Amino acid sequence: LLSEKGVASFMVQVRHYLAQIFQEQIVDPALAAGNGPRLPPGLVAHAMAGAHISIISWWLEAGTQFTPEQMAQMAYSLSAFGIWWSLGVETQIPDDMPTMHDFIST
Repeated sequence: LLSEKGVASFMVQVRHYLAQIFQEQIVDPALAAGNGPRLPPGLVAHAMAGAHISIISWWLEAGTQFTPEQMAQMAYSLSAFGIWWSLGVETQIPDDMPTMHDFIST
């Protein structure tokens, strides 16, 4: 179902389901802790869902050389710390990095 021959409607359902889980278990608790989001929370939840579907597909296509536990840790690390961290790039977030408030016209 996750391969090139998979059913598109199944993938949409999985993405929506995962986005809901990420929203409830990660995004909402982060917002409740008083953090002001830099990007729309729904975008973050759906981006995480899409990324995790791709991670699972890659794992299955690559021959599952990593255990499910290792894959879960790697997916968590990528989601929590980002692409630059994952690639070993030392970077600072610029102070003038646009946030969702910059994209919303008033």
